[in-house]
Amino acid sequence: MSFCDDCTPGLSGPGAQSVVQGSTTTTELTKQPDGRQAVGTAWSTDYAEVSLLRSLLYARYADILTLCADRPVEALQGDPRRLILTVLVETAQNAVAAGNGYLLVAPAAVLARLQAIPGRAALDAVTTYLPEALAGEVRGAYASTPAVDDVPPLWDAVERAFLRREVKSHGYALVAAAEGGDPSIITAEVNRGEQLRALAVRVGITDRGAA
Repeated sequence: MSFCDDCTPGLSGPGAQSVVQGSTTTTELTKQPDGRQAVGTAWSTDYAEVSLLRSLLYARYADILTLCADRPVEALQGDPRRLILTVLVETAQNAVAAGNGYLLVAPAAVLARLQAIPGRAALDAVTTYLPEALAGEVRGAYASTPAVDDVPPLWDAVERAFLRREVKSHGYALVAAAEGGDPSIITAEVNRGEQLRALAVRVGITDRGAA
């Protein structure tokens, strides 16, 4: 995902700091050692993912491209949510290209694109995951009013959960690579470790970059 040329004021201009700060109205925030705000770890991953999609579905098209720039769609759990985000970004790209980046997302347009995609993931997205995101209900709990300012800390929460899953998987893979002794596999896993370290720096788990 890349930055758009048609970015909304407040995201690319002087107001950008307020976006990074987040909003306490819909997020439980804690201070990191460097003073930045971070979503509390007590949040469930499901709640963070649904809240993220919900806020994006109620944002402007240009904002979506800005807020999702360099964020990995694979950080979301499961193909249906990843598909919703992919379709949402593609819809936003088309809207911005047509000069309509200032408009709010039309959920019906996202739904129509999902309905045209074959397969179980798209069906689940249409019948379960998109309605869930629009309603904001997660296991009986409801997300508050969607807010663009909440998206960056929500993305960080989703990526931290993704990082934890990837680190666990990477640990098993490292053991298997060491036992197998294949140089190419060992090299691949070492490279994967560097990518995970870069992600850890970005989401604020560590401030140590690559040596």
